[in-house]
Amino acid sequence: TETKSSAASDVYKRQDQTAALQAFSGGDYNYRLEFSAERWHTAYDFPAAKDGRVTLLDTAHGRAQGMRGFAFNTRRDIFADPRVREALIHAFDFEWVNRNYLYGQYNRIDSFFGNSAMAASGLPEGRELEILERFRDRLPPTIFTQPNTLPTTDGSGNIRRNLREAGRILEAAGWVVRDGKRVEAASGRPLAFEILLRSATDERIALSFAENLSRLGVDAAVRTVDSPQYTARTDTYDFDMVIHRWSVSLSPGAEQTYYWGSESADINGTRNYPSIKDPVVDALAAMIADAVDREALEAATRALDRVLLAGHYVVPLYFTDVDHIAYWGDLGYADHTPLYGHISTVDAWWSNE
Repeated sequence: TETKSSAASDVYKRQDQTAALQAFSGGDYNYRLEFSAERWHTAYDFPAAKDGRVTLLDTAHGRAQGMRGFAFNTRRDIFADPRVREALIHAFDFEWVNRNYLYGQYNRIDSFFGNSAMAASGLPEGRELEILERFRDRLPPTIFTQPNTLPTTDGSGNIRRNLREAGRILEAAGWVVRDGKRVEAASGRPLAFEILLRSATDERIALSFAENLSRLGVDAAVRTVDSPQYTARTDTYDFDMVIHRWSVSLSPGAEQTYYWGSESADINGTRNYPSIKDPVVDALAAMIADAVDREALEAATRALDRVLLAGHYVVPLYFTDVDHIAYWGDLGYADHTPLYGHISTVDAWWSNE
């Protein structure tokens, strides 16, 4: 399911959306789902939208949101230390990106199972805590004592406080600044890597991240390649960092082993881009696949979520819990919004004409 849905999404995103929107504004088709916050706020000002022939609908949904973020490839030595990964997470300024690029319409992703009851929150308790207790000696103590939180800013672009904390963590991990460059104290090798992209729409997000990293003395180059080259490189894990989204449903299962399992880390073409090899993660993913009731499923999923977050394998990006729908004519749909949103039931819409 993840592979098919991602492939469909990638095909959609690669289309010329400017031409598609022009066709819609001219009435060539009568239902459109808009994925771009920028287009939604700037491009739907054509005559039919102004005079009411086209309706613009914002509707909330309850679809689980998988993790989307900059994935560290821990096969690379520079990312092997979780402290380095934790430090670099401080350099991403979501609030500034949301204000300047996303029209304030997005939420920060803080879970691998966001927008659902399976997302870890607060401190572990109940059945989730019972599960985690089995692995206490192999988990960071903070999992039991501190809720997972992401660095925040005021959105002004001034992130000196976050960068100071990042620098402190990097120095504790053995990475110091020499001649303005972040280098490993013992060897002198620079902390430098490439962010590999296949979509030009992600470039400005990656470049803003790279700019903040440069203030830490970290050299992050952004490179966008065509889809075949991107696929060839990611299938063989020939990258330092990529942006990826791991799709999830409200009933996760065996795909979690495919995403995060130790065995999948060494098999080309899986989605274990960070190369997670953790027996605890393996055990929790197996619990999800073997869960016999909803309570067991949610507890195991929250436990896995908490362990993955504690590993700092991804710089989390953002998501929206609102669908943007534009349509021509007098269409009708159920007053009650389905859990998966109106886009999941478009075949149940009707024409009042």
